[in-house]
Amino acid sequence: MSLPTAHKTEADKNDEGQDLLSAVYLLAGPFLLLDLDGRVSSLNAAFVKLLGYSAAGVPFREFCANERQAESFLQALKRDGRAEASFDLVSGDGTMIPARLRGCAAVQG
Repeated sequence: MSLPTAHKTEADKNDEGQDLLSAVYLLAGPFLLLDLDGRVSSLNAAFVKLLGYSAAGVPFREFCANERQAESFLQALKRDGRAEASFDLVSGDGTMIPARLRGCAAVQG
């Protein structure tokens, strides 16, 4: 006896993506999603408040004080599927904000 195989349609994948985005906006703490190029694809209100502006579409490295450190974080994320580091983020008014970031890669499909 064989069990039916579950095949996800594009609509199912889109629904899952929307569920993830909804969860991001509801989180109390600062949270952001990056695309494969390291650009901010989505962020919640707490992250906007932290930076003082919406960084949607902005490359992650552009609001990190140390661009090399940001690139290293992104490379580890791509290579290992996870990364963790302490950063100084740069707010909209130039204030340095110490932050501990944890990342994990999520693949849709």
